Amino acid sequence: MATLKERYLRLTGLRDGLLDQKKRFEEDITTLSQEKDDATEARWILSEVMRITQTQFQFRIENLVTAAIQSVFDRPFEFHMEFKLQRGKSECLFSVSEGDIVYDDIENELGGGMLDVIAFALRIVLWSMKNPKSDHVLIADEPFRFVGDYVRDTGQMLQTLSKEMGLQFILITHEDELADIADRAWRVSHDGKFSTISQIK
Repeated sequence: MATLKERYLRLTGLRDGLLDQKKRFEEDITTLSQEKDDATEARWILSEVMRITQTQFQFRIENLVTAAIQSVFDRPFEFHMEFKLQRGKSECLFSVSEGDIVYDDIENELGGGMLDVIAFALRIVLWSMKNPKSDHVLIADEPFRFVGDYVRDTGQMLQTLSKEMGLQFILITHEDELADIADRAWRVSHDGKFSTISQIK
C-alpha cells in the first residue's frame, strides 16, 4: 500500500511538472507568435516607408534631371530611373525617353554630351539633398567636354542653376563660350616651362 502511495505521489508530481512545463511552452508559443506578428508588421511598415521614400526620391531626381537636359537640348527628353533587384543587390538603371522612344544605352544612342549633362545634374541633385549642405561651391574639371554645339545652352543652364540654387561653379574648361558666359574668367597658358595666369573677364 505504501509503495502504491509513493508511486501515486511520484506520478502526480511528474504530471504537475509536465502540466507546468506545458503551460510555460504555451505561454512561450503565444509570446513567440506575437513577436512573429509584430516582426511581420514591422517589416511591412519598413518596406512601405522604403517604397514611399524611394518613390519620392526617384520623382525628385527624375524631374530635376529632366529639367536640366531639356534646358540644354531643347527637346522633349525625359530622364528615368528604375530600381531592380539583381544578383541579390538593388541596382538603379538610367534611361532617357523621347515620346515613345526609350534610350537605355544613353552614351551610344544619345552621345557623351547627354551623359555629361545628366552626370552634372545628378551632382547638383545629390548636393541639394545633403543635410547639412557643404559650401555652396562646386568645382568641376571639363564637365561638358562632349556637348559640342550645345555649349552655350549648357552655360545658360549653369547660370540658371547658380541663381536658383545659390551655387557658385568653378569650372576648368577649354570651351571659350563657357568662359564668355562666366562672371569671371582666367586663362592659363604654358610656355613649355612656366604657367601664366591672366584674367580675361
